[in-house]
Amino acid sequence: MFQYLRKTRLSIIVLVVSAFVCGSAQSLTRSVRGIMTGREGAPLGSAVVQIEDTATLSIRSFVTRNDGAYYFMDLSPDRDYIIRAHYGNVWGRTKTLSQFDSRKEATVSLKLKGLTEQ
Repeated sequence: MFQYLRKTRLSIIVLVVSAFVCGSAQSLTRSVRGIMTGREGAPLGSAVVQIEDTATLSIRSFVTRNDGAYYFMDLSPDRDYIIRAHYGNVWGRTKTLSQFDSRKEATVSLKLKGLTEQ
């Protein structure tokens, strides 16, 4: 009986420590998602969304799904990011994801409005 209780107690301790470690690891990064839409509000599939780390100037890209959705993960919570999108050769306005935005998963929707061609 005592061995069973000892094993159960050990299992509970391992479970609690694992949950703590997993929770701590998740807090080290954040993510951003959103929907890319056109002027009329319809989702734009196959649009290119870019996110730029303002500290390193590195850029990552995501081609939106048919429903206009995009997703970036493993972002540093201590950095600002600039998000921009284009469809064909038309660029939309940029948006900023600030380091002061404490959400672990931010939602930033993009719309091709106030378009500029480049």
